Amino acid sequence: MFNTFHRLTICVALICFCACDALVGPESRELAGGYRLKRVRDSNDFALIIPHESGGLIIDEIGWRKPLIIARATGSKYWDVINTARAEHTRISADRDAAVAFLRKQGFAEAEIERQPTRTVDKLAREYGQPQAADRFRYVVTTSVVVKTANVDLVRTAVGATEELLKAGVILDGEREGAANPRYVVSKFNDLRPQLLADATKNARATAQQFAADSGAQVGVIRSANQGSIQIFGMDGNDESGPFSPTSTPMKRIRVVSTFEFELR
Repeated sequence: MFNTFHRLTICVALICFCACDALVGPESRELAGGYRLKRVRDSNDFALIIPHESGGLIIDEIGWRKPLIIARATGSKYWDVINTARAEHTRISADRDAAVAFLRKQGFAEAEIERQPTRTVDKLAREYGQPQAADRFRYVVTTSVVVKTANVDLVRTAVGATEELLKAGVILDGEREGAANPRYVVSKFNDLRPQLLADATKNARATAQQFAADSGAQVGVIRSANQGSIQIFGMDGNDESGPFSPTSTPMKRIRVVSTFEFELR
């Protein structure tokens, strides 16, 4: 296996409200922007109701001052902040901290972990596509944590343990390039180049000698040589030469296409 490093991105997306079929009853109060506080039938629990939906978030504590609502869900130690004026619901900082803590627990060094800036997408301002009627929020806020390391085995172990983040309520975004999936890159390609070219030259001479033998000639010196293209393939056969290949595997195959012109005697 060639020496590789990888780029692992964990993107943390917004947390959506939970659904609850029991949210019925006469006790209800609008807080802001169509969000309502409602008593759950036959209990002392309250739920925060999402506009245009039948479900809600069972809460222990809540506070509001238009256009903001802050709420803590039952069993959670985190506060959710909702900007009802923009339908923005974020718990992004807590989720990013959880992702960083997960990576530390897996054994990655602090210097290998990079926190990326928060990214906000306005669904109504996109040049492509239109928001769907079922979309809960106009604004989508994500943040990324990038790991760069030469420890390939540790990466593979960490990827297999990401279910721990999902169980903690951290949503991994797999829609953007590189998100939540590792990319294995040959980091010492220049060290491999001399051997690759030597093997290419050896194979070219062996082929030329076969042609020369069939015609009763002998192969002389190289008159010209062109290195040509070098391609990197994963073990699944996909071309990983480009910066954004669809897949990436720890094991690589490297192919050199070179052109040689030999003198025949």
